Amino acid sequence: MTEKFKVFVAGTSGAGKTAFLASMYNRMSAELQELGFYLETSPNGANFLIKEYQELVNPDKPWPPGTVDVTEWDFSCRNFAKQQALFDFSYLDFPGGFITDTDGLQQAEEFNISQKVQDANSLLFLIDGQKVHYFMEDIEPPVGHSLLIDIDFLVSLAMRANVDVPIHFVLTKWDILDGVFTLESIKEKLLSIPKLKTLIGTRRRAELPTRLIPVSAFGKGFATLDKSGRMVKNKTSNIPSPFQVELSIACTLIDGFRVAHQLMDRKKAEHNGSKIAFFAFILKSITLIFRVVGFGARNLNSAFPGPYQLGSSACSVLLKSVTRRLELKSEEIDVEITEVRRCLENEESALNTAIRNCDLLSLSLERDYPASNLTNL
Repeated sequence: MTEKFKVFVAGTSGAGKTAFLASMYNRMSAELQELGFYLETSPNGANFLIKEYQELVNPDKPWPPGTVDVTEWDFSCRNFAKQQALFDFSYLDFPGGFITDTDGLQQAEEFNISQKVQDANSLLFLIDGQKVHYFMEDIEPPVGHSLLIDIDFLVSLAMRANVDVPIHFVLTKWDILDGVFTLESIKEKLLSIPKLKTLIGTRRRAELPTRLIPVSAFGKGFATLDKSGRMVKNKTSNIPSPFQVELSIACTLIDGFRVAHQLMDRKKAEHNGSKIAFFAFILKSITLIFRVVGFGARNLNSAFPGPYQLGSSACSVLLKSVTRRLELKSEEIDVEITEVRRCLENEESALNTAIRNCDLLSLSLERDYPASNLTNL
């Protein structure tokens, strides 16, 4: 079993972290054809997330309060047909109250937030779509801090992180933004914030994966934004339809491997003659010249960081995702999605099929929302 992918999750109070995680688990606790695997967590964790989701989607119940404690969620991605464990994720949920409460920063330091961020394989930052709505109209939110304060804190967290990790900004409550604003216009407005623009510019120059992913925990029409600044559940149309909540896991896998690939290339340049340099040379030769794997993939697998040591065959599939970027045309993506979902799920192909599905989902995101790629990889 490989190491877990460590994902550090942060967002200010009201951004919808609990709703996002509960919706993600509810949607993915049964195997998704889009992914080829399902999520499994501890019995206590499953009970909490299921209960939380049921309360969230109940039109007669108020929105539950945000989390006040640091919570670590361990998710195992498993293949249903063979009950095979494919890979594991650890989501460290950092409470929004730490950011907005008076003594929050002190609590954050006691939690050793800098070390936790540096240890992560990926950063997942939730941006409150409700605040974005007001920000786009140049209006201060009726309740809570402004979006500028939220962004300032998230950028400060990003600056503490190990630079060589993917950053995914999840734009929540997309249901109240979709059709009113385009993702491109939101991206342009967000990048008018100096600190965020500087962060993205730095990552763009380093070609580090950075995404803006629109999601909705419950889907369009489930809730509306009223004049008082509250999200109100719509009792006449309360059937939830989560949108893109599964993309966090898909993009973490694909982008994380891409970063590991880039790091190996740099190691080769810095440590000429080292073991890492040798593997990086093989990697470059395989991916850019021969586009074949086999013996090389077996050796390369052991050279990658723990979470990415998924086996030589899986390494082969991931290498293809690194090099092709958006080489596939829109219709070719659809054809390959159909092909992958027809694959027979056996012990050898289950992991590869799951990786290919994750890769195709990330490609589909960039096809459908070109503005989602903040670093234009």
